[in-house]
Amino acid sequence: MLLVISNGHGEDLMAARLIKKIRELAPELPLVALPLVGEGEPVAQTGVPILYAGKAFPSGGFIRSGLKYLIADLRAGYWRHWRGQIHALRRIAPEVTLILAVGDSLLLYLVKRHLGKPLIFVPTAKSEYIRGHLPFEVRWMRQLATVVFPRDSATADKLAGEGVPAEFVGNLMMDSIDLCGYSLGLTEYGAKAGRPPIIGILPGSREEAYPNFNLLAQAAAEYTARYGPAAFPVALAGHLDEQRMADQLSQLGWRKDSAPLPEAVKAVFSRGEAKLLLCKGAFGDILDRSDLILGLAGTANEQAAGLGKPVITFVGLGSQFTRKFVAAQKRLLGEAVSVVWGADPDKPPTAAEVAAEIHRILSDPEVQERMAVVGKERMGGPGGVTAVAERTIELYRELSRSDKAASAARIPSK
Repeated sequence: MLLVISNGHGEDLMAARLIKKIRELAPELPLVALPLVGEGEPVAQTGVPILYAGKAFPSGGFIRSGLKYLIADLRAGYWRHWRGQIHALRRIAPEVTLILAVGDSLLLYLVKRHLGKPLIFVPTAKSEYIRGHLPFEVRWMRQLATVVFPRDSATADKLAGEGVPAEFVGNLMMDSIDLCGYSLGLTEYGAKAGRPPIIGILPGSREEAYPNFNLLAQAAAEYTARYGPAAFPVALAGHLDEQRMADQLSQLGWRKDSAPLPEAVKAVFSRGEAKLLLCKGAFGDILDRSDLILGLAGTANEQAAGLGKPVITFVGLGSQFTRKFVAAQKRLLGEAVSVVWGADPDKPPTAAEVAAEIHRILSDPEVQERMAVVGKERMGGPGGVTAVAERTIELYRELSRSDKAASAARIPSK
């Protein structure tokens, strides 16, 4: 059996892509999955058996962001949930032939402590552009992994130089973007055609997306009040409640439009010369059509930069988009992302400060081109999903043949 483990929403998306590709290439291969963080919706939607039902917690998976988040998660039953996941892993361990792990060093610990089976590791949390892996992580990768597929070539080269069987075969994040061809009703917008700009909004995928969405909507309204009309398509993760966000917009003074809705658009709101669209299932099309991205997201911001879109971000509210996280994303993406710092670097900037930065970038084609070049360089191209899936299938079959040969050797001759 192949066990696929992931820990994080972006990691779940990549794991889901790998599962689909493996099923496409080797439909006979037995699969089971365990998304460790949140509800694991992208993985569950593949139809693969889930070892232990997921659950969303207040921290959104960012327990290490502060004691208050740990306490909130514990009160919500995190310890019992974690123990249930560990017991599920222990029960399945004897049946596992190979593990495909997408995430951070926690997965290395689980393999070492509870599974002890061959491993293919896709580390997503660290890069030489941000901070390298710690010595114990490098040691565990050397000890446990048959092959490691880092997120960029710089990290792969560094790990390989330390004796880790690391290869860069493409960035899996860049394979996790679907283009469906939705117009989103924005044919009258687009700066490249000399029309009002399209500014994509990425509020994130965790509970803090709701308060952060207010900040983003206020920046959108401020931009159009100061600089002219624009459209703001919002990419909502599947589990986010669009009605809750619609209510927030109404409270902020936005007016809901009554016209028929384009495909993938759940609601359209207007305020002055701003047009804001709440969309689901249109993430790739929003990135593709946008002139600029305003994002308080992790993986999604990185994917936008990888497509060559200028990205603006800032410190938000909640456990993820802290000063530390934003600074790390800046180190990762370099000039591809512009960070708007407020007077207090631990708090969000004003809507006027964000609006001014949007205007500055959209007014300077050279800045946009530089941001696009750096984003593509830092993120690397697609193709990783197919390469990792093929290597996983190849290794699984090799291990299965070895297991069968060993079993046959143990059968006494008559």
